[in-house]
Amino acid sequence: MKKKYLITGSIAIIVIILSFWYLLSSPLPSLEDIAKMEFSFASGKYEVAKEHWPAVWQAMLPASRDWFPSKWVVVGGLKLTLKNGGGYIISLYSVPDTGAFSAGTTFDGRTYYRGGNSKQLMQALERAKPTP
Repeated sequence: MKKKYLITGSIAIIVIILSFWYLLSSPLPSLEDIAKMEFSFASGKYEVAKEHWPAVWQAMLPASRDWFPSKWVVVGGLKLTLKNGGGYIISLYSVPDTGAFSAGTTFDGRTYYRGGNSKQLMQALERAKPTP
């Protein structure tokens, strides 16, 4: 009988720890790990200056995985070059009342997320646009 409770308790603790890890993990790389950020959209692209990165990230978070994403309208994308030489691709979508994006090291390996605020994100990216 004690063994049954010990096993059940151990499984419960493991589930709780994994749940907290999942909830607290960010879908985006740390800003400290990014070397370059480029925003692309229908009519062009530009490099996002480093001082704008925190506002962009703030507008995308918090976010949680969307296991059943809809057919969203793409409004642009962020291409990240990481300091370790790797890359990271973020597709940005327009959805009402919230933010939505997919992210991953490859297009095929991307994961979909909902969270943040699409309006604030587009404002942050507009402010990051270099002046001619």
